[in-house]
Amino acid sequence: MIPVEQILEGIAMAMTWKGVAMIALGVFAGITVGAIPGINGVMATAILVPFSFFMAPVLGIPFLLGIHKGATFGGAIPAILVNTPGTASAAATTLDGYPLAQKGEARSAIQMALYASFIGDTFSDICLVLIALPLALIALMFGPAEYFALLVMGLTIISTVTGNSMVKGVLSALLGVMFGLVGLDAVTGAERFTLDSAFLETGFSLVPVLIGIFAISEVFIQAENPAAEMSRPPEGAHLKGGRSLTWAELRASFKTIVRSSLIGTLVGAIPATGASIAAWIGYGAAKQASPLPRSSEQASTRAWRRPRPPIAPWRGQT
Repeated sequence: MIPVEQILEGIAMAMTWKGVAMIALGVFAGITVGAIPGINGVMATAILVPFSFFMAPVLGIPFLLGIHKGATFGGAIPAILVNTPGTASAAATTLDGYPLAQKGEARSAIQMALYASFIGDTFSDICLVLIALPLALIALMFGPAEYFALLVMGLTIISTVTGNSMVKGVLSALLGVMFGLVGLDAVTGAERFTLDSAFLETGFSLVPVLIGIFAISEVFIQAENPAAEMSRPPEGAHLKGGRSLTWAELRASFKTIVRSSLIGTLVGAIPATGASIAAWIGYGAAKQASPLPRSSEQASTRAWRRPRPPIAPWRGQT
């Protein structure tokens, strides 16, 4: 039975002007910290949690929740603008968000990320209030076989996001699995691929790896472009004069948002999973359900990229 009276009482306690102000302050702080690559929602909450020590629980808890939810969205801002995810869950946003920014659609892309984050987060909150107990019972039923099936499903998603080169996708998956094995075994405590180094006992942290993959590669790509081209951004790329998201575009993406909200709620309820796994599963499902052929999507993405300078001929060639 749903405790309606307790839910209404909690809403009344939170919807005071002080509660709303603390939520807004927490969201602002979370977006600011989450937009910095390398700091995720957990780290942002840990950094700002001392400010809640001097608050009443009815104000401190909304403040911390606002930080966490704001940081989740804030990670999409650098992912769209500079192809560097601010949080691990925003890594999938770089695949389509950054090409849109290069096309001059950075403002509409960030607005889409904001609206999708708000709808998905609201949906998961409602599910948490209404069906938290059944979801918890289902999650507790997961054992080694179910976790293995979930991991296999996550690896099979590679086929939906690698494009035409399956070999590159498989090699990337194997490299990811190899890097994920580095460190101490969670069950036995045995060292795996640490090379007798104490620095590798904790393994590779996901956020620094993502920054190295996306940020460093983007630096090399930009270094190949002429200086004049690098100093001249695409027309309409700045946020102030960019095009805003239209209602028709949001309505056309509503099915994808609802599907991803369901995936995020189900995957997030499973222990040892998180927003990163849910984001990639949702992206793979959205790409499979897209009415555009894969070749058309890749062609449009390539059309958004900046032109590369021609390669100089070898010496002695005519």
